[in-house]
Amino acid sequence: MNLTGYPDLSEDIQRLHEGLSNSLGRELEGLKEVAVLFSGGVDSALLAQMVSKEYFPPTLYSIGFEGSNDIVWSGEAAGLMNLPIEQSIIHKEDIEAAIQVLVREINMIYPKWMAVFIP
Repeated sequence: MNLTGYPDLSEDIQRLHEGLSNSLGRELEGLKEVAVLFSGGVDSALLAQMVSKEYFPPTLYSIGFEGSNDIVWSGEAAGLMNLPIEQSIIHKEDIEAAIQVLVREINMIYPKWMAVFIP
């Protein structure tokens, strides 16, 4: 414990950073560009920031309905991070078409299965 009454997590944070950095190093070895699926949340922002600072700026990709939190926040976060982002807007018709293809291709109609396969 430190003077604030909270445990000192600096060593844990350092180990986490080292582990993530080592993993990124292995995955990005030899690459000249990389994409990050980006929601603007903590996980994707941390990943994008680490790639950008330690290697090269990634291109961020986000998908969602017009005006959805995913589109709004990913755009805001990408701007704050000064990273390029490509956003794809999906429409109700896109989902309906995907469901028809999936029903035909997997030959079953189970709503829980559809949730796994729909982009």
